[in-house]
Amino acid sequence: MYCMKKIYCCLILFCVVGQNATRVFGEGYVKDEIFVRFEDNATENQKLLLLSKFELQEKTKFILTKSILYKIKSGKDPLELIPLLTKNSLVKYADLNSKGYFLESSSSNEPFFQYQWSLSNKGQNVNWKSGLSDADIDWSEAMSIYKGKKKTGVAVIDSGVSIDHPELKDRLGGVTMERNGIAGYDDDGYGYIDDGYGWDFFDDDNVPNDLRGHGTQVAGIISASPYNNLGVSGVAPDSFVIPLRVFGESGGATDEDIVKAAGYAISLGVRIVNLSLGGPREMIYRSSSIQEAITDLEKNYDVLLICAAGNGGIDGIGDDIDKNPTWPASYEGKAILSVTAVNQVNELTPFSNFGLESVDIAAPGSNILAPTVSRKIESLETFESQPTNWQFGYGFGNMSNYSWRYFVDRFGNTWATDSDYNANGDLLDYSPFTDTYMTSPIIDLSIYNAPRLEVSVFHDLAYSYFSSNDYLIFEISVDGGYQWHYLRHVTGKNLLIPDFVQNQYQTGKYIFDLSKFKSEHARIRFRLKTDGLYQSDGVYIDNFAISDVTSLSNTGPQYDFVDGTSFAAPIVSGVAALVLSHRPELSALDVREILLQSVTKVDGLKDRVSSSGVVNAFNALTLADTWIPRSANPRTFTFTIGGNVLPAGKNAGNINGLGTYEAGKQLNLRAVPSDGYTFSHWTGGASGSENPLQYTVIADTEIIANFEKSTSPTVPLWSDSSDLSHGWKSFEWFGSFWESSTPWVYHVSLGWLYRVGDELSSLWFYNQEKGWMYTSSSAFPYLYLNENQSWSYVSVGRIYSYKTNSWSSL
Repeated sequence: MYCMKKIYCCLILFCVVGQNATRVFGEGYVKDEIFVRFEDNATENQKLLLLSKFELQEKTKFILTKSILYKIKSGKDPLELIPLLTKNSLVKYADLNSKGYFLESSSSNEPFFQYQWSLSNKGQNVNWKSGLSDADIDWSEAMSIYKGKKKTGVAVIDSGVSIDHPELKDRLGGVTMERNGIAGYDDDGYGYIDDGYGWDFFDDDNVPNDLRGHGTQVAGIISASPYNNLGVSGVAPDSFVIPLRVFGESGGATDEDIVKAAGYAISLGVRIVNLSLGGPREMIYRSSSIQEAITDLEKNYDVLLICAAGNGGIDGIGDDIDKNPTWPASYEGKAILSVTAVNQVNELTPFSNFGLESVDIAAPGSNILAPTVSRKIESLETFESQPTNWQFGYGFGNMSNYSWRYFVDRFGNTWATDSDYNANGDLLDYSPFTDTYMTSPIIDLSIYNAPRLEVSVFHDLAYSYFSSNDYLIFEISVDGGYQWHYLRHVTGKNLLIPDFVQNQYQTGKYIFDLSKFKSEHARIRFRLKTDGLYQSDGVYIDNFAISDVTSLSNTGPQYDFVDGTSFAAPIVSGVAALVLSHRPELSALDVREILLQSVTKVDGLKDRVSSSGVVNAFNALTLADTWIPRSANPRTFTFTIGGNVLPAGKNAGNINGLGTYEAGKQLNLRAVPSDGYTFSHWTGGASGSENPLQYTVIADTEIIANFEKSTSPTVPLWSDSSDLSHGWKSFEWFGSFWESSTPWVYHVSLGWLYRVGDELSSLWFYNQEKGWMYTSSSAFPYLYLNENQSWSYVSVGRIYSYKTNSWSSL
């Protein structure tokens, strides 16, 4: 029996204000290690003297970068040493070893193919979500012309792969000599013993097994067996994956692990590397060692790194990574292909990062069905026996007389609930200013490999955007209940649906990864905290389960619906592998250009992604059939370079240098703006903001010059607005607003667009950086910011925010 569960997988990447800017790191780096890259003219004696002075001992050399990782024997923090080392003329750069990366035929006979909308979207309902017909990668169409000539390997640098999953156990690659060689012996001499199927760089062994599920999901999207009449089909039928594990159960990859894994992939001759990884911005920063490795890949190796663009910051809302870079997606060079995610109707998902210069292409990355690790419920509490080892209690400041208790519904199922009974035996709404909780008994998480909490919760909590906010808070303690760590909170109402077939209610399930607490004895707390404005029914909890990763041989194959740019990247990796199997003589750079020039153009991506489109497997194979490899000498061929201008119909500018040229011709294309406009960037068959643009002719293509309104006028040109539907108007230089007979005002220094003069009880303001803000006649001049759910105040050209009971300047 297949288990189909829905989970939400987020990829959080990392950024830095600037390479030389002040950095904030927290605990996100290895405290006794440092990367040092010497200048090429430094002698061995000079290096030794400097290493001796700073008490550095060599730990690791790499294939892809000339920097070396050293142990710091003096006990000093690497943050202290970096500025001292970089002042020395012998040192090109010194870097931290960051850590804390997270885990971005025409049909198929696989039984779950109908759920793979990314491959074939007919508008079908998948996991309770409807799609738009043909909003897919045209995979079925691609299979009608695909002719696989060679197996193609894809290195998956991730959390490992479930090596006994039926979808993947026959799709794993590695070193044939090691598989057929002498056990316990390094048969190929590359320093890794018995690495027949990849390597575990996290535990430094030859078993890169997955305890999270993330790497298995990524690998399955690329290469799940299309011929086993089981589950799903991978994008590339003639591909195999090489699992390179750099994450533990709760993250933990370092720059060292990632560079070593990439170098290992190169040594095996891999041409496609999938990097669905990243880390929190406050912990990870731009690594010069990794940037040098990527530059080295582009210059000296035939490899394409396909990276997830990331899922925004801690708010889960996508960011413009041209302005706020994230790594590895924002590293420079054509070895990188950065991928963002679209949904079932070809819209950029709300969680996806974007950027016209930093993000190259989009791919399906929402509601994706993929193989994952098998989980077995090891501990389950249904509350049927109304256990006495759960504790009910009150928080400081609680003003409710009600207590948590057990409740039996009309189906005979028992729930733990916050509510009390009235005289008639009916459940009551919770009281104003409630602060009550229910606490689990102690759970020994040390006996699990990768513990996860799954709990069914129905909640009906009063919630108003601008007034009442009542919450159920999920917390964990590892010291017996003295300190509690926040996991998440919920508010509002979710569904409680009677299931008369199963004779029970179906409700929402909340899932928590407890891997980082796996060596602890923990307690879980459910805390209801309310204000005094409005009250509602409350909270009902059932089926409190602790699960763990287990062998698939015991429980059968598993699949999950997943979301994230983590899962858009492997779709592009799969299409890249498809093209290479179809045309093995192409270079990685050829494949990159083919993918970018064959996208399905989507209007909503024009100002978000450099290619303005979604990867298209059919178009890519069609273009690959006519593509002249760079390794050939194609100067007898000619190609046409066409151009277009955005915004269209505005006479914003033009492009000089378009025409028909011999292949290999070096061009200088120049974007010439009209009066009132400035050049912004290139999209289509080119990217970046260089003007003039140096371009090498390799195929017919269209290049788009993007212009924007000049910001030099201090007074907005209201006549340039465009009419939208339902009374809305738009400024390309600003945003959208609702047409009104009353005036609109633009505040130049603050960047606000707002309406005045209406006799309304409330008004909305729009700011390009902060988003929509709200004020009312009773609260004016205070504003409510959607962005961080706080009140703000404007004074003397600055915005002040009220949060945690104090005002501070933004």
